[in-house]
Amino acid sequence: MNRVTLMGIVGRDPKIHTFSNGNRSAGFSLATTERRKEKAVEKKEKTERHHIKVYGGLVDVVDSYVKKGTKLFLEGKIATIKYEKDGAEKTMVEIQLQGPQAILTLLGGKTGDKPADKPKSDSRDMDSGDTKIDDDIPF
Repeated sequence: MNRVTLMGIVGRDPKIHTFSNGNRSAGFSLATTERRKEKAVEKKEKTERHHIKVYGGLVDVVDSYVKKGTKLFLEGKIATIKYEKDGAEKTMVEIQLQGPQAILTLLGGKTGDKPADKPKSDSRDMDSGDTKIDDDIPF
């Protein structure tokens, strides 16, 4: 089974490509960060950048709602792409979202929202003062 699940932040605005037959694709980068503690005090972070390629109906979602800074959850498959550049063969790994098995979920509010404009996600009374907002989200 070839399946990958990622959650991260879009690193650049998607580029939409329309083919001569009318089909479209969208490409963008997604940054994922792994955080761990070493020696009980020292925190280490490692950020990976993934090339994402979207096909089919999800291109409309990407075109309308995804831009640099958007938080996403996605599931797709890993593909190795070979191409030639400057006379040398290069290899690139990309995550492809295509077909009914592909998942793309927008996380959080719209990019650029002010905190006051975001929907309240806590079921407790927001005016009671006992609500704690967790700012240590891993992305």
